[in-house]
Amino acid sequence: MSNAAEPLVLRLYDRRDRSLAHEVVFAPENLDAALRHLDLAHDDLQAHVLVDLEPAEVAWLGEQCGVVVDSDAFHVQLGRGFLDGDLPYRLHTGRELRMMLAGVKPLAVFSDVYEDDPSPWCFPTDVFEPHVRAGTLVKREFVELADERVRVLLYALAPEAWRIDAYILVSQAALHEGWNDALTRMVGTLLGYAHWQNDVHLQRVRRARA
Repeated sequence: MSNAAEPLVLRLYDRRDRSLAHEVVFAPENLDAALRHLDLAHDDLQAHVLVDLEPAEVAWLGEQCGVVVDSDAFHVQLGRGFLDGDLPYRLHTGRELRMMLAGVKPLAVFSDVYEDDPSPWCFPTDVFEPHVRAGTLVKREFVELADERVRVLLYALAPEAWRIDAYILVSQAALHEGWNDALTRMVGTLLGYAHWQNDVHLQRVRRARA
């Protein structure tokens, strides 16, 4: 692994709203043996890679961590580090619907290479649609044609529906001109991040470029 100090973490997503509910550190006495039990190699758990776990794997890992995980209630993924890492604020990723219904996130965007049968964990339409029908959320969907066909799914709080058109304009500009700090800040603001949070994110982006 690239960073031995970074812990392995079980991320538990509530199936009712597909939002991250808990994170549990996975620290077995014998990591190599544990990965063999899960049929995983060290390289399978690189930074930003998440592995979906089957109920039997969840039960076994729960025993190793000393916790009981209800696979019917939670979808579980194994990855490196906590979702927010060392950030001084909470990321919206994986918490979109819960934050939107709480009124603290005005816009959510989901995108991935177009597939005929996409994963509900990538495009969580099943949990968002009841709120669209109720009029709480507004939905827009389109396919972006770049090197590959990319499906883009957007939801906004009804009073914030203008953010959908604004996001599309910014993403089209980025598609033609490339991303820059100004466009990145615009997107962060549209998604509901505060200015100081955008500052932190841009600092991390600049360090990664250096």
